[in-house]
Amino acid sequence: MPEVITNYRLFLASPGDVANERDIVKKVILDFNVQYVRELKSTISLMTWENNTHPAFGNYPQGVISQQIGEYDIFVGVLWSKFGTPTPSYGSGTEEEFNMAYDKFKSNPNEIRIMIYFNQDGVPINDIDIEQIAKIKSFKQKLTPLGGYYFDFSSNKFEEFFRKHIYDVISRWNSHCAIVCPNPLENLIKEEIDEKIDENEELGWLDYQDVISNKFEESTTYINMIADELSKFTIEITGKTAELNFVNQSQYGNNVGKQIVSQSAKIINRCSISLEMPIQNWYSLFLDGINAMKEIILLTEEIGNLTTKELEDSKTQLEIVHTAIETSLEPNNELLKSIKDLPKISQQIIIAKKNLASKINLFITDMQRSLIDIEEFIQYIESKIEVIENSQEIKSN
Repeated sequence: MPEVITNYRLFLASPGDVANERDIVKKVILDFNVQYVRELKSTISLMTWENNTHPAFGNYPQGVISQQIGEYDIFVGVLWSKFGTPTPSYGSGTEEEFNMAYDKFKSNPNEIRIMIYFNQDGVPINDIDIEQIAKIKSFKQKLTPLGGYYFDFSSNKFEEFFRKHIYDVISRWNSHCAIVCPNPLENLIKEEIDEKIDENEELGWLDYQDVISNKFEESTTYINMIADELSKFTIEITGKTAELNFVNQSQYGNNVGKQIVSQSAKIINRCSISLEMPIQNWYSLFLDGINAMKEIILLTEEIGNLTTKELEDSKTQLEIVHTAIETSLEPNNELLKSIKDLPKISQQIIIAKKNLASKINLFITDMQRSLIDIEEFIQYIESKIEVIENSQEIKSN
């Protein structure tokens, strides 16, 4: 039976000083099309001026490029130190491309996703162009009033961020597809070469071993992402907390106070967005791994090969995981309290901290649930050990 694969067209817009980031986007998309085509039933086609245009004439060069690029579903803009060459109506080709994407978004927000990134690495002294940097700053300042949320990054983090973001964009878009699936998307029919596995079919011992390995690995990856993001957030917000308290006590002028509030809210919102996907996914993956462990015990017991050693090994592994989760609960509770204790200076801060607190609270709740799951599973294992030992005792008598 043919499988329907949704192909999302992604247009990458940027000046020429972010060649490294352009290569990363290409690499991430190639990886995405291999890793997630089955899971998300989706692929991404990358569209760039160097690969999707040809020499031609028109009213002006950027107009020719835009016409040849045509329709796309995801707009990714990356800026660092260069704003680009001006066009008749805009400060650069990148700005014109953004405005075309934003006009489409205003017309129908369901038809396009816009992702803007700013590289925060220092610029070599010989490459600094004050005019270009001023234009980038001016463009950046225009995004928030338009309702835009952009992302600042350092070069060594861009690949990590973009991988998370593009997965999140596609998975969220797919989840709403029944309601708002964008019209311009192109549905590709892909013939399955290998036999499609029915997920409802009974799995074997080796299959469950793969499930355990994959699910726990994915769950651990998400937990590490959460830990890294919360660690980064703690460092960033620590310096702002004192400033917010000073603002709350009216020890700064109004303009300075507003700037501090805006910067703090941005830090909090960035953390909330980065945490959303891993917090939503880690616990369900963890449960999948636990359930697969139970199935292996049942299968091994069914064929009469279940031993106390195997059960004791599983119990030991679960106790290690239990200790690790239990140890991390207290610092996460403390972090949650510190977020709730941030001064209620403005609606911007109140909404931001409420949103982040809800995500961390969900993470803590899921950790507590996972502890109960582990404890119940350990009791189950102990009951199996007891049955085997009793059986051995009866045989010996």
